[in-house]
Amino acid sequence: MRVTIAKTEWNSAAEKILIPAAFGEIADIKEQVKSGESELWRVTIAGNKIVVGYVVTRLEVRPGSAILVIVAGAGECGRAVMRIFCNLADEHGWSMRVHSVRRGMGRYLDLYGFTTMETIYKRAGKK
Repeated sequence: MRVTIAKTEWNSAAEKILIPAAFGEIADIKEQVKSGESELWRVTIAGNKIVVGYVVTRLEVRPGSAILVIVAGAGECGRAVMRIFCNLADEHGWSMRVHSVRRGMGRYLDLYGFTTMETIYKRAGKK
């Protein structure tokens, strides 16, 4: 089974799938995609028009380097999708960073050469 990705516009199906991966930040992610700061990718099985997931990425360009950031992703075929983005980054000489709300993601990302940089904790404000 061959997985393909393609850039797409923000849509309600993507929003619904990405909400759990956005950890309360879906409005910000949506705005980043709509403004062009981030890109939304549709994940499908080659030869099949059925969408199996979505990924939001952002390219952070700095003098002499660039970082491909996986902002959020959800759906099926995670390993194949991660391989696609790792290959894309390797082709361009970019490093990568992944944001995730999943506790076990570190062990999963170890398979692709990632190391943990930091852990971020969030607390909602009180009214």
